[in-house]
Amino acid sequence: GVAAGRGCAVGWGRCRETAGAPPFWPWKLALTVLGAGSWERLVSGAESRFAVFERVTEALRRRAEGAPLLVVLDDVHAADEASLDLLRFLVAQLLPARAGFVVTARDSAGPGELLSELGGRGRARDGVRIDLGGLSREEVETWRKRDPVARVRQYLIENRLLTEAEEDALDEAVVKILAEAV
Repeated sequence: GVAAGRGCAVGWGRCRETAGAPPFWPWKLALTVLGAGSWERLVSGAESRFAVFERVTEALRRRAEGAPLLVVLDDVHAADEASLDLLRFLVAQLLPARAGFVVTARDSAGPGELLSELGGRGRARDGVRIDLGGLSREEVETWRKRDPVARVRQYLIENRLLTEAEEDALDEAVVKILAEAV
């Protein structure tokens, strides 16, 4: 992608829209892709949520020393509260450092208040909210026809050939492959 082409490390995490994802799921994916340390190591022995937040902040700060970083969190309307709290904390701690965040959410659901809060942080350079319209059915179908990963995933899900755990593993594997490609 564009950010990676400009020397930026990019980590991508997606919130699960189905029940059963553990707390901090999108962060676990993003940190793995960024190579900022394993989630288990970061949270091991942490006595409080604040301690976890501090450890993640420090891991991202260290990772940003080598190259600017961009964390993309997709489908935040489906995020758990712990993930949203960590996002708030990181934005307050890391901006305007060498870290940026892109957060996507559907306008029909989710943390509209949080997105407004993040998009309107004090100085203009700290946050910008951009409202985009959704795709029509025809546009989605056109995209799906062009994207073989989406077609395969859709086929596997529609034909119930994947369990939820396998779907999660597929998502994580695709994220890693895409991260290596950008």
